[in-house]
Formats: sequence, structure tokens, C-alpha cells
Amino acid sequence: MSENMHEHDHEHDHDHEHLHAHEGIDSVEKLTALLKYMHHHNVHHTEELSGLKDALTALGKADLVPVVDAIVKDYTSGNEKLGELLKKL
Repeated sequence: MSENMHEHDHEHDHDHEHLHAHEGIDSVEKLTALLKYMHHHNVHHTEELSGLKDALTALGKADLVPVVDAIVKDYTSGNEKLGELLKKL
């Protein structure tokens, strides 16, 4: 693991590392690689959040589903903006 990464465990079935952008970005290629990773990572988490709606309903918290919907909408918007940024690099 590089000095710019740390482990990030979730309560689901995958572990992964996060690259910290504050050091070591000295080329467009490295920046693009980091942003592609972040985009893919964020899309994955957006999908996971969306999947929580069924769990909320099953746990008697269906009233919170619209909150998750709003969060997913925000994440999706951010992911789209990140995708547009990547196209410009």
C-alpha cells in the first residue's frame, strides 16, 4: 500500500483502498487515473445506497426512502459532473 492510500473497510462484502489526492498528482495522466477511480467508486456507492431502500422498508422505515432517493439523486448528479470533467481532461 502506498503512503497516499489507506484501507477503508465497509460493512458489506468488499474492502478497498482510497487514494488521497493531496500528494503525488504531478501529471494529467495521474489526475485522470485518480478521477476515473473516484468516479467508478462513487457510482458503486450510489448503487449501494439505492439498494438500501428495500432494507429500510423491510425494517419499518419506509418513510426514509424519499431521503435515500434524494441522496441518490445528489450522488448521481455529482457522478455525472465528474464524468463530464473526465471528458474534458
